[in-house]
Amino acid sequence: MKVGKFLSKLGPFKWSLHNLVAHPLSEFAYLVGFERASNWIHDITVPEHEPGTGRG
Repeated sequence: MKVGKFLSKLGPFKWSLHNLVAHPLSEFAYLVGFERASNWIHDITVPEHEPGTGRG
């Protein structure tokens, strides 16, 4: 199961892992020079959502 699909099943908490865990981790990865890893961490934790209502 994809991470985004799993997160979508968490109801009102579906953005929590993305916002509280993925953003800090992806920022750290970016700061130490791992831009591709940073984007990957960010993007796999985006829950499924309506097109046009988020980044991914």
